[in-house]
Amino acid sequence: SMVKTIKLDSLNYEKPVNLLKLDVQGNEVRVLKGSHKVLINTKYVIFEYCPNMIVKRTKENPLLVFEILSKNNFNLYLIKNERFIKLNKLDKNEFEKLTYELLMNGSYAHILAIKNY
Repeated sequence: SMVKTIKLDSLNYEKPVNLLKLDVQGNEVRVLKGSHKVLINTKYVIFEYCPNMIVKRTKENPLLVFEILSKNNFNLYLIKNERFIKLNKLDKNEFEKLTYELLMNGSYAHILAIKNY
């Protein structure tokens, strides 16, 4: 069955957003494309990044996640669970490498995007 969807921007939500948590099962690119106005006032975005799921569900290029968030002044960090949360800042090359690794082993990563004011 189809689920009715709307763009976040269609909500005309203009208040600041501290944290936007995406759990959209491979629809991250579509959600981000429809969230331009919301992203302007958002401090943090956290999501599970599974490039295989993005390609399978939407046929979108997973690298658009980096492109859209970067264009909206977010720095992206890989979250690694060890004894504490370690954040590694991802530049475009590192994000591409991560995407390739995840595509090859069918895995996912947790990403935190922090607005760079």
